[in-house]
Amino acid sequence: GRTSFHVKGESSDDQSLKDLMIFLGTKKVFYRSSNDNAPLHFEMDIPLNKGLNLISVQARDENLLTQTKILSIMGPPKN
Repeated sequence: GRTSFHVKGESSDDQSLKDLMIFLGTKKVFYRSSNDNAPLHFEMDIPLNKGLNLISVQARDENLLTQTKILSIMGPPKN
């Protein structure tokens, strides 16, 4: 299995984007806030734990409505 996973993208909102967070399980590994309506770009390598890793990308708008994308990635074998 992999030891890290490269994630890259952007998030936008039709009105006002508040922030974007990336979690590995329940641990926040990335945060970026926005103070205007420009898209938020993100790119990072996420170190993976052994076995199954759940990565979630969450974007919130000014009303705190959240859109979430979840990725399931296998890390190194548990041996």
